[in-house]
Amino acid sequence: MLLYKRKRNAILASLAVTVIAGIVYAVNKLSTEENDMELSREMLQLSQPLTEKRYTTKAITVVLTSSIIAARLPLEELLHHSNNIVFVLPPKLRKAELFADQRLMSRKGVNGVIHKYKIIECDNARGMWFVVKHLKPDTLIVCEDDLPLHCEMPQEINNFVRDVVILEQNSNAVYESVMPYFKA
Repeated sequence: MLLYKRKRNAILASLAVTVIAGIVYAVNKLSTEENDMELSREMLQLSQPLTEKRYTTKAITVVLTSSIIAARLPLEELLHHSNNIVFVLPPKLRKAELFADQRLMSRKGVNGVIHKYKIIECDNARGMWFVVKHLKPDTLIVCEDDLPLHCEMPQEINNFVRDVVILEQNSNAVYESVMPYFKA
């Protein structure tokens, strides 16, 4: 009987040691995996080029007019590096004209996946402002003086947009006043 108890205690002790060793191994492995994942994230951040610019994550809608186009903003860069920037083209301005002028042909093309939903052409003023209202951006950037008479900004636009930035027609002033909105 005594031999039986010793054998049973030995088996229970070895079982307990095995369970404890398994738990220690699992905890050690999890902490090592977390450290490896953190290290790989750090390495990925360090491997990204330092020249890549960071742009805002706020939703911005820009009504592209002649003054904004003449300001030579980095439109292609903004499209590629920002998820929440949308360009709305007023009536009589087409993608083909804009891309021919600005050389915005991307790697995927004018109608590529990148530009498909970020550049919206509008056939009339009512449709243009409907698109802006529907997007509900944090910031709307527009040069009101460039818009035709029938394209006046509706009074209720402030109900749909948090911040309306109305620009002057001077291209230098446009660049200096618009770029801070795009920077992170």
